Amino acid sequence: LVWEVQSAWGMHLLEGHIGDNCRELARRFCRDNHLDMALAVPLSERMEQRLRAPAGFPGSGEGAGEKPPAGPKRKGPQPKVIDLGDKDAVRRRVRALQKKLREIDKLKMNPTVVDQLQREKLASEGEVRAACASLERELDLLERLPKMVFDVETESGARYLEFREGDDCYELAKQFCRQHDLDRELIRPLAQHM
Repeated sequence: LVWEVQSAWGMHLLEGHIGDNCRELARRFCRDNHLDMALAVPLSERMEQRLRAPAGFPGSGEGAGEKPPAGPKRKGPQPKVIDLGDKDAVRRRVRALQKKLREIDKLKMNPTVVDQLQREKLASEGEVRAACASLERELDLLERLPKMVFDVETESGARYLEFREGDDCYELAKQFCRQHDLDRELIRPLAQHM
């Protein structure tokens, strides 16, 4: 299995085999490509979602046990692929997705939804929220470049911990220990070291 992963530093290929643990593949991929380890969880979830998609419906997010949509789905223009290294393009896309979420919230407040377009917009809420959250994380990473990168030796090898402007050392150490299943008693010494 091969996944194409677009990051701020270009296109990367992530290779795996059937039966591999997606979470571990994503962690290794982030470590090997010097990406923020916080991206490993959403990346592994996306990989698992793609694996569950039925044949003929890639990326649809449908579970393997669900039936494909009954009728033809109305398709509008596909959004342009944005360069995740272009901070302004990412910011524009985040604003557009936030606007779409506000429109969805307005529709949810009005219980008399009858229009097919409105129903489709409501049905896309989860996808829009996920895309918006992902791009907001990317934008945050673009705006707050790492001031320092720490190499932390763990039982499973070296891990990278990126310290950015505005980060709290204790919270960063706590998140790092939780992500890598490290003992809680390592949090304070790691924070002090940073």
